[in-house]
Amino acid sequence: MARVYLLYALCNILTIFITLKWLHERKRIVTKEIIRYRYRNQLLNQPFSGSDEELRLKFQLLINKSVDALDEELVELARQVIEPPSERRTKARTVPVTPQIKDVIEILGKKRHGFFVECGAYDGESASNTFYLEKRLGWSGLLIESDYLVYTKLRAISRHSYTINACLGPTTHPEMIEISSSAIGGGKLVYNGTYGEKDKRFGDRLGDMVPCFPLDTLLAAMDRRHVDYLSLDVEGYELDILRSISWDKFIIDVISVEYVMLKEGKKALKDYMETIGYVTFDDINYSDEDFESSIAVYQQYNEEEKFSGSSDISRSMSSA
Repeated sequence: MARVYLLYALCNILTIFITLKWLHERKRIVTKEIIRYRYRNQLLNQPFSGSDEELRLKFQLLINKSVDALDEELVELARQVIEPPSERRTKARTVPVTPQIKDVIEILGKKRHGFFVECGAYDGESASNTFYLEKRLGWSGLLIESDYLVYTKLRAISRHSYTINACLGPTTHPEMIEISSSAIGGGKLVYNGTYGEKDKRFGDRLGDMVPCFPLDTLLAAMDRRHVDYLSLDVEGYELDILRSISWDKFIIDVISVEYVMLKEGKKALKDYMETIGYVTFDDINYSDEDFESSIAVYQQYNEEEKFSGSSDISRSMSSA
């Protein structure tokens, strides 16, 4: 009987020891995350985390001057903060095929070596609208993600495309815009103080300031006037971004737009797209208890060239 009590006591002591060790380790991890979060917030209250002070000051000066999207200084600054494709082997474990990508492949006929822009790229893998094109069809492009922590995950998987830790602005000028960072997604613009109940439900937090460029600026910085596919998911400001594009200077063949949170509504989006020469190819809707998604896929129906001649917008990034 004494042995039974002794074993029982030893088991209790061991259980207490393991519990205390687990609690200590958990406290250490939580403390580390709190420090990391505070440090990240401190960084994100200035544009271009990790860049030199000269770039930050120059960007703020360009904001103060309210320069246009194709201002030479702004284009050159964007060229400096866009990060090049990784030369390492891609570390992603999955290659998702989203409904939008099926549409893109159907429209463009499995075109190889195309060029995409994905705004709201998240981690570059989960539900990516472009990874299949890059991995299977040899495409390249620009991945745009505003949330810094998510962006570090994007860089970590070594995508073979250009990336930028910024957002697409809803105007034709550079801006610093506050974002809410969600536990379930990347950064969402909080423009002119808009912050919805859905953001609160998902535990979004406010306070992160990120640099926002017009799409014109980023395309000019990459010496691109033609985009095969644009994926736009910015949680409500898609139409503003589309309106800011210089359609007489750039050609985009296929556009997918997430419109479930679009403040103007689906009809306003459809009407605008028709005015600039696009027809609806598909309308995708799906939802579960956490997500509700509605995506319109548009195809350009006017195949005539909008412009001719060689590119004189900017120098190639490769020669910068």
